Amino acid sequence: MKKIFIFLTVFGLIISSCTKKADQRKATSSWSKKESRSLASLDSSEAELIEAVNKKITSITSKDQINTRVAEIVELAKKPEHQEKQVVQLYAAVLEMVPLFEGIVWRMRGVVEKTGIIHLAALSAIRDIHYQDYMVGPHLNAALEYVVTPTFDKTLFESIGSVQNFVSAQIIPALHKTLKKGYDIVAKVDNDWSFEFDQHLITGVDEEKGVKFLSENKRYKTVIKPHLYYGISFFEGALGVANYSIVYDFDDTLDYITKVVKKSAINNGVRAKLGMLPNAITPKDSIEILRKRTFRKIGKPRMKKATAQSHLDASLGHFANAVRYEELAYLQTIILSDHSLGNKYIVNPKWLALREDKTKRRLAEKRRIYEAAKAGKPITITSDVTGQLVKINVRSLFTVQEDLKAFLPNEDGFIGGKKKGGYITDSKGKDVKHKVSGKKIFAWDYFFGKPKAWPDTTFAGFLPEADEKNIYEIVRTLKHTASTRAFTSFIPVP
Repeated sequence: MKKIFIFLTVFGLIISSCTKKADQRKATSSWSKKESRSLASLDSSEAELIEAVNKKITSITSKDQINTRVAEIVELAKKPEHQEKQVVQLYAAVLEMVPLFEGIVWRMRGVVEKTGIIHLAALSAIRDIHYQDYMVGPHLNAALEYVVTPTFDKTLFESIGSVQNFVSAQIIPALHKTLKKGYDIVAKVDNDWSFEFDQHLITGVDEEKGVKFLSENKRYKTVIKPHLYYGISFFEGALGVANYSIVYDFDDTLDYITKVVKKSAINNGVRAKLGMLPNAITPKDSIEILRKRTFRKIGKPRMKKATAQSHLDASLGHFANAVRYEELAYLQTIILSDHSLGNKYIVNPKWLALREDKTKRRLAEKRRIYEAAKAGKPITITSDVTGQLVKINVRSLFTVQEDLKAFLPNEDGFIGGKKKGGYITDSKGKDVKHKVSGKKIFAWDYFFGKPKAWPDTTFAGFLPEADEKNIYEIVRTLKHTASTRAFTSFIPVP
């Protein structure tokens, strides 16, 4: 639920923006009664334009209004007299992507419904959000309906591959367009540029019922130029994820999950009636299923090698830029903010300064890792927790592989034993009975099925110095180290 709530909050930000409204009640009557009125008829000052645009957003009460409102704001930004009004341009840069997400959750049903457990989890999460509709204002509830309600001019995704095609054909170009406008805005504004972020746009306000979801003294936050760098970093990272996500074939993944669930016998009524425990799945079990011929396409490139590599190169470049701008945003926010007014800002510089030395080191280290990767070179990192040295070559993670399954543990590369658990016995092999109940005591072998050997413990050179003796020591260091922790999700080591 948490991830979906975060998505909804981000979506609320996408269809929202920021600046204080001088006369909210007057704007309410004006815009609610005259839906077709053009924003260009308002005063040409940017402050008044933003007041009107904010009102257009917060007065949304139905999903059916969203596309019209978005189109009006985008057209407003195109007018010659508004070309240098950077907050208006900021609205338009982000809002142009909104129509891509109309009905997106419904469209995913064609994929998610193929496996019961994921479908149930998704339904539960979406219902949880709907049950808490009272927590936010009408325009955010309208945004939720916008993404979950069926739309008549779009079709369901039929497979993970069709989602990947959508990302390739529509999401990536849209992200590039938004990012380019973001760079243009950053290049034009001075270091003293700022505007007010009205947090009613991410909490909502129900004027008809007189309900506010945030007090007036917490309502407005100042956005300064360095905060735009965080936005640049976000969209660069999104492009990094998007390019990486379309390279490999995962079409049969949901069938694979269904097989794993079936093997676990969670829903096996026969086992339950016989008083038998579920068939606990270990990495050994799930990998044995994944190796079956049925799933041979999973993890293989879904395009020509040269094309796949170009997407991985692009992904690496975007991730490198994301880290660079995150570091710039952090440093410049601390420098250009008035720390005595910390709570005034949407990013409180006092919070950033609490762990300043550690954060600076983490961000600088991540930047050096990606710089080395772009140069095709390994880099040695000193863990800020263990003090141990570890050499990594992140370029390897962005080099196209013939089959990602080749990095799975060896077929006999697991901690084994006869069973996954058994009844406790004494030194003579006799069953030990519980002192109170008199029954035999079953205990799981929690190490059964843990991977211990891989065909290539360097994982195509990502860990140049790894072998079967030190692999877990190296991974421990990576997981302890803030700048390298995320990379451990790329390799099949628990």
